[in-house]
Amino acid sequence: MAIKLGGKEISFFASSGALGFCGNGWLWERLLPKKYFDPSLFCAVLKTVTIYECRGNGFFPWLKIRPIFMKRQLVGFVNAMGLPGPPFGDFAECYLSDLNFEKRNIVVSIAGSDEELCYVALNLDRFDVRAIEINASCPNAGRDLKENAKELIKICRKVAKYTRHDLILKISYAQDFVHLAREAEGVVRAVSFNSVPWRIVFPGKKSPFARYGGGGVSGKIVRWFYEDMATKIVRFTDMPVIMPVWDYEDIKINEEMGALAHSFGSVFIASPWWPTRAIKKYLSEK
Repeated sequence: MAIKLGGKEISFFASSGALGFCGNGWLWERLLPKKYFDPSLFCAVLKTVTIYECRGNGFFPWLKIRPIFMKRQLVGFVNAMGLPGPPFGDFAECYLSDLNFEKRNIVVSIAGSDEELCYVALNLDRFDVRAIEINASCPNAGRDLKENAKELIKICRKVAKYTRHDLILKISYAQDFVHLAREAEGVVRAVSFNSVPWRIVFPGKKSPFARYGGGGVSGKIVRWFYEDMATKIVRFTDMPVIMPVWDYEDIKINEEMGALAHSFGSVFIASPWWPTRAIKKYLSEK
């Protein structure tokens, strides 16, 4: 099972930011031996960028991540970083220009207004990326996630006119995700799932990042929400689904549910060596 992007079938993704801005991993990941950490096994979705520099939330946005434990077991993370990153021009010059697109499958994740998205998409045409992911659902970006689905699809249609690349739409449980997926058919190649807003996962419970809107929750603890999204999108639309993975069982369940590709996200924080091992095990079994 796979999703065809840029003329190539892809089964495994490293979700936005999991492998940094360059797709080769963060420093602590790159220190691991290749047998434990092999970026080439993944289609790397680079950390979401915007046209202008984004400082993120607070003085140290990169520290706005907290583990979530249940019965002394790590089950996920909550983060409220707020999309920190360089302006698109610096990102393209410092990171994209050094990538070998013949050897690596790369997706660039972008966020912003429709005009900003179109500008960035147009300027990505000189790079042979597999696709562009439109991040329209970040819980930390200050955007209303209940934004009208038709408006989001209009944005996708507009962006599609400015690029030769395939599009992926990153959506949230907080949105009318079935309607979004149905309306996006024929405009984007697939949908991916964002973290789930804290208020949905823990209604009535104060978040450690309450001052930043609560943050987004990812990991095994939100597995039910991802399964609910996938089940309904597969049942009521023809949109291909890229579904998150936390443990090896998730891969099998994803395929049984009809998801065509898998995405490793915050599990890289918990065990940066595990996604590589999981893919090798999957390929050996196949």
